[in-house]
Amino acid sequence: EELVLAGMMDSPSCIEYHQSANDEDVVLLGMVTGIVRIYVIPNAQLRILRKHFILNLHTDRVRSMKVVPQFEGLITCSDDHTIKLTNLETGLVIKTYARNGHTTGVNCFVVALSTKIIVSTAAERHGLVWDYLQEAPVARLDDHNCPTMGCALNERQNQIITVGIDNSVNVFD
Repeated sequence: EELVLAGMMDSPSCIEYHQSANDEDVVLLGMVTGIVRIYVIPNAQLRILRKHFILNLHTDRVRSMKVVPQFEGLITCSDDHTIKLTNLETGLVIKTYARNGHTTGVNCFVVALSTKIIVSTAAERHGLVWDYLQEAPVARLDDHNCPTMGCALNERQNQIITVGIDNSVNVFD
């Protein structure tokens, strides 16, 4: 089923789905301009979706985002070198993870709900570990000989996995 999104002036760079507290189906689009557009998908047979609201979060392309109810909001990362936690109800940024952080655009992040950490990678030779409550990283993952391009978590084994552009994979315990 094809729907038309009203108000689209720029291109999306990532997408996230969320079911709201009111059981609404919500689509969030991270844009190349750094904003997040939020649309509610109605149950009716409407073909044009009006934007619900817009969050001006970043100054450059939004690379990835995830709704994390346990952190009370939306986490986004961007080419502007930052990760942000935003309250979806108010649209206000709760926390910006940037101090002593990445010096290039953040391309990936994952969230460990059990330990309340965020792991991020950028086109640098390391990944960073952030405590949900602190704005500066608590650890640096320094084992790559090339820029890192992604990260994952094995929460069952308490492991962080990063991948470099040379196809190297590092596992941190």
